Amino acid sequence: MPFIDKLKKYLKKIWIPPVILGITVPIYYYEELQNVYVITLSSFMSGSLLMYLFPKFATFLFEKPLYFEDLKDNFKIDESSKKYQKYFIISNGFFSSVLFASMANYFFFKYQESKLNFLELIGILGGLLEIFKQGQNIFGEKLIQILNHYKNKDQQKIITTLNLKDLESGIVNIIEV
Repeated sequence: MPFIDKLKKYLKKIWIPPVILGITVPIYYYEELQNVYVITLSSFMSGSLLMYLFPKFATFLFEKPLYFEDLKDNFKIDESSKKYQKYFIISNGFFSSVLFASMANYFFFKYQESKLNFLELIGILGGLLEIFKQGQNIFGEKLIQILNHYKNKDQQKIITTLNLKDLESGIVNIIEV
């Protein structure tokens, strides 16, 4: 069974280059497609595909010291214990895709007919990637705080329920004696 899972992952990831090239390459060859709507939509779709296939991109900034692992529910043993982690990955992946699309849109339209040399464009791209990293970091930190609050609230309900059951069973035991 592990071989089949690895094969599925490999087949899923092998589609990345053709799909991204299929989404983005026609934009450069057809001037009718070089508008804000098409560029933004294709960048968002490419970013979403990357975040879906590689969820590590959506979480790599939040493993330490923000403790992405703290979103795991310790009271549940099954797959539902990772409910808040899944919420984080989906929300942060969506936000990262939007941020990626806006950065790609800005870079494409701002520097499309620029007279800057290659190294200057690489410097600008590096600055945009740093802005992307900071935006993702700020959003993710706030999202972790919100999700952690709800996780703690759910855990407190479970503790209260368990304490009431223990209290009820203690009262029953006292009455029986």
